[in-house]
Amino acid sequence: MEAVAVAAVGGAAMTDDLTILANYIDRCSNWGRWGADDQLGTVNLITPEKVREAAGLVNTGKTISLSMRYDGHGPQTGHLGRSNPRLYQLASGPGYLAG
Repeated sequence: MEAVAVAAVGGAAMTDDLTILANYIDRCSNWGRWGADDQLGTVNLITPEKVREAAGLVNTGKTISLSMRYDGHGPQTGHLGRSNPRLYQLASGPGYLAG
């Protein structure tokens, strides 16, 4: 399959070549990195040493919220096909309950 550059994001060309995409997934995947029974995933990278290192970067102790709204007024604008989660009800009423 021939690679087709469809857009450039952050200086890297995007492609729809499935072989290239499969190679990216294989190279970047963390599945199995810490064993088949691992439940933490990349949280394994947050070691006590890394926590100590990060704590050393604190200057003021001020905290900020990283929460986001995920309703109709949330962070996604629809750009590049990303939109906020929506709930669509496909069936309702007595007919639905009766099957």
